[in-house]
Amino acid sequence: MDKKKQKNIAKFVFAAVILIVLIFLFYNPKIEISEELAICIDQKSELYVQEGCSACEVQEEMFGQYDHLLNSFDCKVNIIQCDLAGIRSTPTWIIGGKAYVGVQELNTLKRLTNC
Repeated sequence: MDKKKQKNIAKFVFAAVILIVLIFLFYNPKIEISEELAICIDQKSELYVQEGCSACEVQEEMFGQYDHLLNSFDCKVNIIQCDLAGIRSTPTWIIGGKAYVGVQELNTLKRLTNC
């Protein structure tokens, strides 16, 4: 086998190995929401949203039929409560006294709440 062909094979193998490593590093399987998980997250967190906030809608949609179980506060209605909680952007989750700003994946919420 000539050197050029060996180099091309080596480059291909290297690229394939890198791709496999990246898949394993960044593969984050989606979990399905269950009533049990929604209740657990609800009991260990607060979600601050705002009417008209598209990111808030995305966050709530992740909970599907269980979105009504969330311990959530609309900052357009509960202005004082949101101000006292230090909410500057929505959606914001408060979990264990720490703020997590932006849409959070269910896997992340499960991990942060130990649910």
